[in-house]
Amino acid sequence: MAIEYYDAPYTYIKTAATLTGQIQKIDEIIGVLLDTLLKGALTADLEELQLNDGQTIIKTIYRNLDQINSTIDGLTLYRNKLEFKIKGRVKRLRNHGNII
Repeated sequence: MAIEYYDAPYTYIKTAATLTGQIQKIDEIIGVLLDTLLKGALTADLEELQLNDGQTIIKTIYRNLDQINSTIDGLTLYRNKLEFKIKGRVKRLRNHGNII
């Protein structure tokens, strides 16, 4: 099986056939970003993000920790929107007299 190379997380996420598959790919990327954020915070040395699971390689360069943080926030927001599409939003309506 050939190794797939991606230059951006977007192209990797969009290769998923289903919304659930996209959520799984986003979770993988967020996990790698969190590891990179920790390494960058401890060593202040950032070169590039590389997600490598043996079959897929994604390489993206981040200049500072703020870019990583904003990417994590954006991916988390997008992930939540995908979950809302799958499950729908749940609202709980209560009578104000029942609130303690």
